[in-house]
Amino acid sequence: MRRLGVPPVIVSFLLLLGLLVSPPAAAAQSVVLFDEKVKIPYGLRLDSVEFPPGEYRLQFGTQQGTPTLSLKSGKGAMLGRITGEQRENVPEGAEKLGKGRSRLKILPIPNSESPNSRWIVFIFEFKGPRSEQPSRWTFRLREAEKGK
Repeated sequence: MRRLGVPPVIVSFLLLLGLLVSPPAAAAQSVVLFDEKVKIPYGLRLDSVEFPPGEYRLQFGTQQGTPTLSLKSGKGAMLGRITGEQRENVPEGAEKLGKGRSRLKILPIPNSESPNSRWIVFIFEFKGPRSEQPSRWTFRLREAEKGK
């Protein structure tokens, strides 16, 4: 009788080694870097829903390696989530919030596509424990239309 393939002992060993070497799925899920209540002085529009100025809970972090901003009500109910981008060229002037090694700036900028509207930009800057240069993540939401 002729043997085909790899002996089962070797296959079992390789499968076990693969499970031990691969990172756990939970570690790659999400990391929260900033989670605080913040007073936002601008109305926001996320998809087709508008939110008035007020106090919201902002959560910055990564979800499967992608920078994300979660907008929650003051009581913690999820209102929406957007992805951001890492950027080095950050406009100056804004509200600065946060503690220690992180800072949040919130500022309006003109929307070049529509002259009567603005973007509300959230810039989250933070330094890692061994980092001299801060990382900057930017997130854009449309400003809510005034008078509606």
